[in-house]
Amino acid sequence: MTNLRRTGSRLALWTVVLLVPLGMSCQRLPLERQEVLEPSSRSRPSLALWELATRLGLTIGANDSVSVTLRNANDTVLLFTHAGAQFFVNGRAAGYVGPTERRRGVLYLESALVGRIGQQMGRRAVTRPAPYERPRRLGSGKGTIMIDAGHGGKDPGAPGLWGYPEKSVNLSVARQVAARLRDLGYRVMMTRDSDVFVSLEGRWQLANRYRPRLFVSVHADSSPRPAAEGFTLYIAHGASAQSRRAAQCLEDALAGTGRPGRGIRSAGFQVLIHTTCPAVLIEMGYLTHDREARELRDPRVQARLAQAIVAGIECY
Repeated sequence: MTNLRRTGSRLALWTVVLLVPLGMSCQRLPLERQEVLEPSSRSRPSLALWELATRLGLTIGANDSVSVTLRNANDTVLLFTHAGAQFFVNGRAAGYVGPTERRRGVLYLESALVGRIGQQMGRRAVTRPAPYERPRRLGSGKGTIMIDAGHGGKDPGAPGLWGYPEKSVNLSVARQVAARLRDLGYRVMMTRDSDVFVSLEGRWQLANRYRPRLFVSVHADSSPRPAAEGFTLYIAHGASAQSRRAAQCLEDALAGTGRPGRGIRSAGFQVLIHTTCPAVLIEMGYLTHDREARELRDPRVQARLAQAIVAGIECY
């Protein structure tokens, strides 16, 4: 019995020793310590898109899962809403958007963006007079842009790893580029707006007939190396300063989507060497690369690419 009492006392003592720290561990940490360990709601983007627009004196135009356009009589602001995105003011890359979040369908951004955008408003993109003959006026103060959706009809272009041919990628993105440019006040012509075959000669002859301010040919790439990836800009050998500037603007805008780039290169493509206006050919990515092939058939990625091309054209 004595041994049992001693054993019971020891158990009771150990129970007290164990329960004291356990009880302490269930207590909440002091308030100042909680603020260090627990994420604060104040660190989340807190400025609603409509508030941002109101503070800057802008109205909301296009607003989708990829980008937002804000504008007034003097300024156009383009915000990409994906991670690591940039914003553009009057066609000029002006900085990074920072964290964004959609809550109940409303886009929220960080409040510091008001100042970053406001500092850039009123600055226009630098333009230079073109050395070629003035384009015919076709009803638009901003001039004519020609969008060339590569391949089409009996010519599928590069086959995609996921059964999506290049001609379909090109046409989808080109249509979106054309629609967005028209919304911005440009006159837009397309070498094809459906799945039809247009010869290479027919494409550059059309460009030379109407002499647009810029000719942009939209393509997707392929390679025998499955690891090859990224977008590429092409201009003609000995291209004009205007073509080089357009390619640089488009490269900067496409880089803002977070996709890898392969630079600006010279090539002897017919649609580049025979056009008499500034001309650029875009290879948006590789249909022979597993990830890029999947992305290039994704409508969200296509919309992002289209908006970047529009931003590059605006910059030019």
